[in-house]
Amino acid sequence: MATPSRLILFTPSTAPEASSIPEESGTPPRPFIIFDTLYSLALFLLLVTYIAALISKSIVRMKTWFCLLLSCIVYCISFLILVGHQDSSGSDSQPPFYLCIFQAGLIYAAPPTVAAAGVSFVVELYMRLSSSLTATEVSHRKITALMFFSPIIHLMIFWEAVFYGLSHQQLVVRINSGMYCHVGVSIPRTVTGITVGILVIIMIALEAYTGYYLWKRRSGFTALRFNGTNNILTPKLFIRVAVYTLGAHDADHNHYSIIDISLNIFSLDARSVTTLNSLAIIPLLVAILFGAQTEYLKVYMFWRKKRPVPAVESRSPPKTETKMQDEERCELDVV
Repeated sequence: MATPSRLILFTPSTAPEASSIPEESGTPPRPFIIFDTLYSLALFLLLVTYIAALISKSIVRMKTWFCLLLSCIVYCISFLILVGHQDSSGSDSQPPFYLCIFQAGLIYAAPPTVAAAGVSFVVELYMRLSSSLTATEVSHRKITALMFFSPIIHLMIFWEAVFYGLSHQQLVVRINSGMYCHVGVSIPRTVTGITVGILVIIMIALEAYTGYYLWKRRSGFTALRFNGTNNILTPKLFIRVAVYTLGAHDADHNHYSIIDISLNIFSLDARSVTTLNSLAIIPLLVAILFGAQTEYLKVYMFWRKKRPVPAVESRSPPKTETKMQDEERCELDVV
C-alpha cells in the first residue's frame, strides 16, 4: 500500500517538468525570413526606380538600362515564388512539384540574365560614348538587338534546367532551409556558373576597353563636357558601372562574387544561411547604384508644385543647334 501512494505523490511533480521541455525549447527561427525580407526590399526599391523612370518625362534612360533593372526585378521574383511553401514543419514536406521545378528553372536562369543585361548596358554605353565623340548616329537596330540578348539567355538557361528536372523529377526538391527549390545535381549549376563567368569576363573586357577609349580621346571628351554637350557622361557614371561589375564579383572570404554565387547558389545544405542571404546583394546593389537619386523621389512627390524657372537673358546658340544639343543630352542620359 505504501508503494502506490508514493508513486501517486511523485507522478504529479515530475509530469509538468517533462511536458515543459518542448514548450521551452520551441521551434528554431525560420532562416528564410531574412532571405525573403532582403529580396522584398530589393524588389521594392527596383520597382520604385523602374516605375519612376517609366512614367516621368523628365527622366530619360537608355533602353538597356530598363533591361538591367527588369532583369533584377525578375531575379527577385524568382526567389520569392516559394513564399508560403517554405516552412518544412507543416504537413507537406515539399511544395507542389510543378511550382518547385518552375522556381528552380527561374533561379538557375536569373544570374545569367542579370549578367547578360549588364553586358548589353555596357555595350550601349560604349556606343553612345563613341557616337558622341565621333559625331555619328547610333544604330537603333543594334540597340534593339541588345535588348533581346538577356531574354534569350534567360529562356535558354530556364528551359535547360526545366527539361533536366523533368527527366530527373526525384532530384527536384526544396533545400532544407526552405528558401528555394533546386535540382540536386551539379549539371544545371555548372551551366549557370560557366555562363555567368563568360559574361562577366566579357563585361570587364568591355569596360577596360571603354576606359582605354576614353583615355585615348580624353581631349575630345573634355571638350564635349566643357561645351555642355556631354554633361551626362560624367566620371560618376563610369564609377557606378565599375562598382556594379567589380562589386558584384569581388569574392574572397567576406566578399561574394557573381561567379562564386552562381557556382554555389544551388548547393546543398553545406552552404550557410549567411551565404544564401548574400544572393540578394546583386539586386540591392543595382537598386542603390542606379536608383539612389533625388530625381526619382521628385516623381512621387506630386503634391509639391514646381518652382517657375527665373527668366534670364538668352545667350544660347541658334534654335536648331540648341535642339540638337537637347536631343544628345537625352540620348546620353543613362543613370
